[in-house]
Amino acid sequence: MIESYFWIIYISTPLLITFMLRVANERLFKISIISFTVLSLYVFSVVGTLPLFYQWDDTRVNFGVTNPAIVLNVLIFSSINIQFFLVGVIIEKKISSNGLLPFDSIFGLSPLSRMQYIVLFIALVISFSMFLDYLSKINELAILKAILVGANEASVTRSEMGNDFSGKYHWYRFFMYSVSQLATYVLFANWIQKRGVLNFIVFLLVFIFSAFVAISAIEKAPLVWILVGVYLTYAIVAKNGILELRKIVPLLLILTVVMILMYQYFMGAENVVDAFSRFISRAFAGSIEPAYFYLEYFPAVEDYLHGATFPNPGGLLPFTPVRYTVDIANWVIPSLASRGIVGSMPTVFWGESYANFGPIGVPIIAFFMGYLISKLNSYVLIIKSNVVVVGFYVWMVLDIRAISEAGFSSYVFNFSLILMLILVALLLSFGKRIPIRKCLRSTSL
Repeated sequence: MIESYFWIIYISTPLLITFMLRVANERLFKISIISFTVLSLYVFSVVGTLPLFYQWDDTRVNFGVTNPAIVLNVLIFSSINIQFFLVGVIIEKKISSNGLLPFDSIFGLSPLSRMQYIVLFIALVISFSMFLDYLSKINELAILKAILVGANEASVTRSEMGNDFSGKYHWYRFFMYSVSQLATYVLFANWIQKRGVLNFIVFLLVFIFSAFVAISAIEKAPLVWILVGVYLTYAIVAKNGILELRKIVPLLLILTVVMILMYQYFMGAENVVDAFSRFISRAFAGSIEPAYFYLEYFPAVEDYLHGATFPNPGGLLPFTPVRYTVDIANWVIPSLASRGIVGSMPTVFWGESYANFGPIGVPIIAFFMGYLISKLNSYVLIIKSNVVVVGFYVWMVLDIRAISEAGFSSYVFNFSLILMLILVALLLSFGKRIPIRKCLRSTSL
């Protein structure tokens, strides 16, 4: 009976998603914040439940994912999460009556002006300076330790560079990761629009910097998403945002090769087959596996948190946010603390909804997130397209799609987005043309 329920939900979910995307006037292979986020939610929170249910993945079984009934519940929550997310999108679009589609017709994008180049250069200097300051606060780079000593020895260093970093990591992360990635996408769009050796060299140098920052802590996903971002930038500028299958397949092959190499050299995979199996396991089951333990942990081990995971900017409120992803990692793998590793088990954003408010929190938070993200999307789409807007939109697509692998509260209180808006507004203010259309469509809250 459980197996029958599983297959009914597993098959009906993509059909419902496709139908609801059409109602929302979204196309799966047309780049937008909404379509890409929904696709990510489906891939990272639904697809991977199949190997978990049938226990095909030995790595996940060894971690304790052995109860098909709990996996079924994970699938149910994942399906509900996406559907209510889309309900929020549909209602926001009906209320706003915006009907805006991203980048339907891009011709003659304004390239970077001289002043925009200067502003972007200053931002990159700050980014590079922050990276150097960050390096001064850690003992060594995880990537160098993995290459010179070994992947196992580098795991502690990786923890020190992220979860166990003693400074204000969010500041460093914004300037090192976000600024360099935005600059990468903007400069690539600029080169596509205004070909030239100098423009390409500038883009290539910034791309190398952002790629090195991404892999310095032997994290695998950041480099992959930078490559995806470059492709999305190309698709928007050259193809009006349409994803072409003949271009996606080579990209997927490149990403697979990159991941195999990273698993071999950074994660201690024994051979290509082992590296490929680890990659597939991580790609499809790694993000949703922690949700299994969330359902075991709350409320049996720990009571629901009732909002205790929410950020406390500047410590203004009288509480310290609960690091629930770390607590669950320590519960699942008790040996982490003894090895000096601060582990983390983030999962799709409904995991945080459930941890705070139980089952009722999943559809409510999903609806709210769908409405909020759709509203944000409509605000960006009223800006006249230029290379800065394209780069910013790609950055937003990839930043927001991460709710398929992380909690929701950091996106409701999105520190990075606020700072990025300031930087983008500064860049647009030095553009050659006024960036806002005279006739703005209604986007009021």
